[in-house]
Amino acid sequence: MQESETGDNQQAKVTEIEKAWLAGIIDGEGSIRIDYPRVQISGSHNGSAQPGVVITNNDWAIIEKSVDICQKIGVNPHVSKRHGNRNETKDILVLGMPKIMTLLVAVMPYLTGNKSQQALLLYRFCEQRSRLDVNSLSNRDRAYTQEQVNIIWKIKQIRHSVTQPQRLNARPEREDIVRTPQRCGEV
Repeated sequence: MQESETGDNQQAKVTEIEKAWLAGIIDGEGSIRIDYPRVQISGSHNGSAQPGVVITNNDWAIIEKSVDICQKIGVNPHVSKRHGNRNETKDILVLGMPKIMTLLVAVMPYLTGNKSQQALLLYRFCEQRSRLDVNSLSNRDRAYTQEQVNIIWKIKQIRHSVTQPQRLNARPEREDIVRTPQRCGEV
């Protein structure tokens, strides 16, 4: 990396338009999440939460442009391919707290709605966890705080409220049908 006379990095500069474009892709095609096998509060540490930002698409041009913008931001994402029913799907994975935090700082001003809330929560989680010196801590001291567990559950709650909306064509409840234990199969 070269520096100019003003001390600025000569790394390819990301424009505000590119940041906004990437935020739009994350809003529409992305996932801001924390995967967790098992999370315990204080005491034992039975698994770890895995924060991440993922973009999924089957259009290679969108994947390439997203990766290019991430790299301009200073994040080198992992790209994986998986085969679906008809198309090969590509995932852009931004994992690791420093990378996630760098990406979120760049795109948060342009995220909207639920993704904006998730991004703020994920940033706060990463910021808190990145302050730990994991090499000098016992497993007990690495346990998640109540606030961190709440963040994990809040992100999950927001994700599921978006990914599993009520069906639009669901029939309204009919008042003329009486639900009895016999009709519900509870007897």
